[in-house]
Amino acid sequence: MQSTNIHFLTTDIKSVGALSKILNSDNIKIIGHQTFSEFLDNVDLDEPTCLILDFEANVEAMPNLLQKLESHGIDWPTIVLLRRGDDRAAAQVMRQGAFAYVELPCQAEELLFSVKGALATLEPINDSSSRDSWSEPSFYLQA
Repeated sequence: MQSTNIHFLTTDIKSVGALSKILNSDNIKIIGHQTFSEFLDNVDLDEPTCLILDFEANVEAMPNLLQKLESHGIDWPTIVLLRRGDDRAAAQVMRQGAFAYVELPCQAEELLFSVKGALATLEPINDSSSRDSWSEPSFYLQA
C-alpha cells in the first residue's frame, strides 16, 4: 500500500513527530513546514492532499492563512488545530473555509478521523459505480 503525504504547518517542530506517530499507523506521512514560505517552496501543487495548520503554535501568525492559501490557488481540505475552548477561533476558521478543526489536546482517533475525512474529499467520485447499482424498473405503467 502506497503512503499518503499530508502537510503540517507549525512552528513547533516537535509536534511533527508526535503527529507522525498518530498517522503512520494508517500509512500517512507527515511533511512538516515551519513557515508559509517554506511550505510554498516545498509543496507540489499538482498533487492535492490535505493540510494541517497548528493555530495553537502559531496563533499570531495564522489568522489570515486560509485566505493566503486560497490566494495561491491552494484549495485543499484544511484541518486546523486549536486550543480547547477557543470558540472564537473555531468559528473564524470555519467561516474562512477550513474542512475541520480539532481542539488540543485531542484523542488520536479524533485527529485520524478528521484527516481521513479530508483525504476522502480528494478521491474522485466514480459515477459508473452508482449507475451500475441502479437498475431500471421491470415494468411501466401504461395508460
